[in-house]
Amino acid sequence: MPFVLHFKPQIRENSDANSYRRNPIHLRLVIVGIGFGRMKILIDMDGVIANIMPLWLKWYNRDYHDNLKEEDVTDWSIERIVKPECGTRMMHYLGYEGFFRNAVPYPEAKEVIQRLLDLGAEIWFVTKSTHYGRYMVREKSEWIAEHYPHIGQEKILFCKYKSVIPGDLMVDDYFQNLRGFNGIKVLFERPWNRNVAVDHFLSDGNKALFIKTGSWSDIVGVAASIHR
Repeated sequence: MPFVLHFKPQIRENSDANSYRRNPIHLRLVIVGIGFGRMKILIDMDGVIANIMPLWLKWYNRDYHDNLKEEDVTDWSIERIVKPECGTRMMHYLGYEGFFRNAVPYPEAKEVIQRLLDLGAEIWFVTKSTHYGRYMVREKSEWIAEHYPHIGQEKILFCKYKSVIPGDLMVDDYFQNLRGFNGIKVLFERPWNRNVAVDHFLSDGNKALFIKTGSWSDIVGVAASIHR
C-alpha cells in the first residue's frame, strides 16, 4: 500500500502560513518511512510524469463548448484560463472516477527515471492530497503499478506539504511546492509555469539550490553530480 501522510503544521504567532513550525511527530513518520543512506530523489506526479491535461481539457471542452488546448494553459490557476461560468468548478473534475487512472505517461520521464535508478538513486513519487480527489489514492497507486512496476506503489507519498520531506533533489512543476525544501529544487518547465522567474519564489535566496528546466537530461546531470 502507498504511504499516506497528512501534515498539520503549527503556526507561530505573528507568522504567516509559509513560516510554520513542523510538527515533529509527523516529520518523524516521514523520516522513518523513507530512511537514510542512498541519494533520494522526490518526483511529483501530475504534470511531471503523468499528463492529466488531455482528459481534463477533453471533459471541460465537452461540457463548456470550448476548444482549450494544453499550450493555452499558461497559469497554474487554471480557473483563470477557463470560461468564467466554469471557474473553480474546473477542480471538480479531479473527483471524477478515472481522472487520475487515465493520465498519459510522459515517455521521456520513464526513460530518465530508469537512468536515475541506474545511478543508484532512490526514487519516491510525491503527490499532494486533495479533497477533490475522491479516487485519487487508489487510481494513482494503480497508475504507478502499471507504468512504474519496478518502483512500485509503495514508493508513493501522499501529503500536503512536500517541502518537509527529506531528500537530495525534488522535481515539481509548481514552484510553491519547492519552497522550503532543503535539497536541490528543480522546477520542471510546463506551459503553466513558463513565466515563473527564479527570484519570484526562492525564499532562501540561494540560487545554487534551484534549477528550472524542461529537460530530463539536465536532471540526470544534477543527480550525477550529487552521486559523485
